[in-house]
Amino acid sequence: MRSALIPIALLLLAGHASGISYITFDKAIGFKGAGGGGFGGKISLAFDSEGNIYVSDEENRLVQKLDRDGNPLLTIPPDPSSPENPFNKPGDICVDGEGNIYV
Repeated sequence: MRSALIPIALLLLAGHASGISYITFDKAIGFKGAGGGGFGGKISLAFDSEGNIYVSDEENRLVQKLDRDGNPLLTIPPDPSSPENPFNKPGDICVDGEGNIYV
């Protein structure tokens, strides 16, 4: 399997030029794969107030929480192949101010 970096919307507002805002690419994190910072096909993103990244991964049937540098912090469910996995194809994701995750 060939690894590929997946850009994860880590963009930095760089400044203003003549009243026009622009953004620049900061970095890419992740790879094509499963778990541990790997992503399948379609993904959705959310961010919490601490800058952590939440990735809903449709193909791998899981949600990952990554720190701002892309290091894995949490995988939900811990074993996506388990019959008790609540996700079939998780879609959109958001995180509220109390840290609750909605998928």
